Amino acid sequence: MEKITLKKISYVIVLLFVVLLLSGCLSGSSYQTTDLDGVVTIDGVPVNDGMLSFAPTSGAGGRGVRTNIVAGKYTAKKVPVGEVDVTFTAVKKTGKKFQAMGVEVDEQISIVPEKYKEGIKIEIITGQKKHDFILTSTPISITTPEK
Repeated sequence: MEKITLKKISYVIVLLFVVLLLSGCLSGSSYQTTDLDGVVTIDGVPVNDGMLSFAPTSGAGGRGVRTNIVAGKYTAKKVPVGEVDVTFTAVKKTGKKFQAMGVEVDEQISIVPEKYKEGIKIEIITGQKKHDFILTSTPISITTPEK
């Protein structure tokens, strides 16, 4: 019977590491991302305070990304390329205050239109750098002129 030496164990560990490296297990992410920026408006008014979340749809690669909306603008780093679900959070102060755990805080309400509360799906393409979100609270109807 052959004796197992420290040298043989080292060879096996190095070989295992090389196999994992070549198979892609240690090579980092295998999905593409892009950095996006843009504006977010509701009925033409910039969203002053909010958040955007980008999450790859099932089956798509990548991690979800969240970013703040400040003064109607956002910048999101490493948004996955492909189909993503985008969810919106946007609030405004009502001018009222209330007590929460002994602290007076401003009351805020959501201003996200109902049709966007569950989010929307968009397609992010490789190299895309800009995407604006122009939200409306009422459906836009397009009429054609009568003949």
